[in-house]
Amino acid sequence: MALNKILSIIFTAIFIFTCSFINAQEPSALDEKKEEEIMPGYFIDYMTPAPRLFQRIVWDPDENASDYEIVIQNINDGSEYHRERTGKIFIELSIPPGSYRYNITTLDFLGRVGETSEWKEFIVLPAYQPVIESFMPRSFFLDQRVERELNISIVNMQEDSQIYLRNRSKELFPIHVMMAQKRVRLFFDDTNLVPGTYDIYIKNPGGLDARAGGFFIGYRKPLDFFMKVLWNSLIPLYGGLKDDFGSKFYFAGGSISFEVMSSRRSTFNGGLELYTTTYFLNPLSTINFNFADTYGNSMALQNGALLTDIGVNIALQKRFYYMMHAVTFRFGVGASVINSFGDQSGSEFTVYFNCGVTGLFLLYELFHIEIGADFSHYMAMVPFGVIKPKIGLVWKF
Repeated sequence: MALNKILSIIFTAIFIFTCSFINAQEPSALDEKKEEEIMPGYFIDYMTPAPRLFQRIVWDPDENASDYEIVIQNINDGSEYHRERTGKIFIELSIPPGSYRYNITTLDFLGRVGETSEWKEFIVLPAYQPVIESFMPRSFFLDQRVERELNISIVNMQEDSQIYLRNRSKELFPIHVMMAQKRVRLFFDDTNLVPGTYDIYIKNPGGLDARAGGFFIGYRKPLDFFMKVLWNSLIPLYGGLKDDFGSKFYFAGGSISFEVMSSRRSTFNGGLELYTTTYFLNPLSTINFNFADTYGNSMALQNGALLTDIGVNIALQKRFYYMMHAVTFRFGVGASVINSFGDQSGSEFTVYFNCGVTGLFLLYELFHIEIGADFSHYMAMVPFGVIKPKIGLVWKF
């Protein structure tokens, strides 16, 4: 029993000694690691009424040193600016702009003075606090064709300052910056703009920064509206209409169209088109007719047909050059009334399927020209298909 108690005491003593030895070694390793992570530089204290810039001076540790004494002198007049004794291998203090030098003297555990390092020079540059006073405009509307220029009134902006727009997920940098006293003009690439609410952020070379919130990038309205007045023509391709009138170019026709399209930027903008069109099919409404044959012309006027369409199309629009031009693909259905007169008078109601493509080209301000063609297949008693070339004026609002 006594032997077990003695062995227990011995093992406990060994365990305590081992733990003490490990703990004695670990702090120095941790301290060395911490010292390696300490880097010279500066930081800004925003807890004070006015932000203060602090410099960190770091030196190499001496294994025989208990404390260090640092002396900082002003190079211009040789005066002593600061003297401090510390057990760390760095100090942090706020130093005004100027040229300085410092040296380090080691002190051992008994307080005896050891070696003194050579003087090391450094420069503290002035740091200016920027202030954003105002900015115009307050927003960029992506469905508006204007130059993307942001005018800002800023105090204390420097030549090397960084200024850009940013929010939590995006940073937008200007492609060009113009400075004139307190006025700063930022120019942005329209194709790189992303909808959202941003801060105007500026950071000066010294590290001081400022921001102003509430700049918006988006759209004035979710939809674009198009009113169209178009000249339409018709070419029968096959079926009953070709058999009755031939595969000619009938140029007498017109249409009115109303189209609504998504205004948001995307690969394709979706929309819907409602329209009504009337075609006059008659030998005199073709390109090839003979005015010299008066009798033939008068007889031709007595035979023909009116083709009236009412339809709806789904539209997919691809926009180019800052929305100045576009290509639109359409497909849809419609109803039609065919009124024949002359030798084959009568009326027929039918439905048809439609598809087409048009190009939209900016003419002036909100006015465009649209050029294109549709193909329609009519489910008449004798089915037929036609090509419908068209050109007209478009008002976007």
